[in-house]
Amino acid sequence: MAAYWVSGKEADSTRWVESNTLAPYTEKAANLNPRQAHLAEFIRANITRNLDASAKGEPSKGDSEPRRYTNAWCPLLPDGEWVGVLGRFKNNPETGFKVASGESGLGRRLGYTKTRTTPAVVAEVLADLERWVGVLGGVVVGKGRWSTEGWLTFDTIKTLDPMEAGKVALFVFLPLDWASRESRLVEEHHRRRLQAGETTVEIGVVEGPAPATPSQRDPEFIAEVRRLRRLRGVSQLALAKVVGVDRSHLAHWEGGRKRLPEEAVARLVDWVEEDPDSTP
Repeated sequence: MAAYWVSGKEADSTRWVESNTLAPYTEKAANLNPRQAHLAEFIRANITRNLDASAKGEPSKGDSEPRRYTNAWCPLLPDGEWVGVLGRFKNNPETGFKVASGESGLGRRLGYTKTRTTPAVVAEVLADLERWVGVLGGVVVGKGRWSTEGWLTFDTIKTLDPMEAGKVALFVFLPLDWASRESRLVEEHHRRRLQAGETTVEIGVVEGPAPATPSQRDPEFIAEVRRLRRLRGVSQLALAKVVGVDRSHLAHWEGGRKRLPEEAVARLVDWVEEDPDSTP
């Protein structure tokens, strides 16, 4: 699965910042409280992969791509393929999660309660689960305690006595584009903030690995900066002012003896790439 990198750009700058998780951005965009944010992270972390164990004992495909499910596996699933949030365990992760199941129950694991799971805790976990999975366009179903009960819709689960509902094994399924939906949520939130004048930062979410940028001690990049600085007749003092550091700091960096702050490296990248004379 591709990583999602968040890039934010000031209106008067070309400096970009990156992150390999949407979690803090999503938390603000969806106005999640700490427990809801923990639940969202739990869902991301428990997407079942092809290399995980299978309920049917099928051989693993050996790759880390999310395993896909259809209504041939769960008859309550709508048509099409779905990503299963069924766990990452070595021994059969496809057994679902229960809200009330001692220390392993979602109520305790996700911090909704520190002691026993009460009816109020069960109701809160189910409500938060329905809300967040709904944002991602997913489906929650369940299986009762007895095999004769078979699959249960989420609407049916909500009608049960809370403590009975807490003992139902819950199965979460997400659409294949769930990550794109999360990124759109973040982008739309920041677009509204930008339009309202609450921020000057434009946020965009890019699928794939982070754009390649020089490291703080990349010898080839250091050599290129030094070469171009001399070619353009720019002193160390002048370039240091451009990137926001002391001349001595830049001199030590050019000599490979010090690191520069990440923002200074980003400004050096801009200086190298945007100047029309950067190519001799």
